[in-house]
Amino acid sequence: MKVTVRGLDAGEAYTIRVGRTKIAGHARKAGPVVRRVRLPGRPGRVVVRVTGDQPDRTGRTKIGVARR
Repeated sequence: MKVTVRGLDAGEAYTIRVGRTKIAGHARKAGPVVRRVRLPGRPGRVVVRVTGDQPDRTGRTKIGVARR
């Protein structure tokens, strides 16, 4: 799955958490950052949280994982 993060400054550190998995990085430039993340293999709901360096740079959403 692709996660798109908007509103980061160039060089700003960010963390994406998908359930218990943590992915960290730095925005190369201002504008959207797109990262591919792996969702859990079990059906159910998972919360995706994104946090940047600045306190006002947070977001989260719930995603439903369906069995194939």
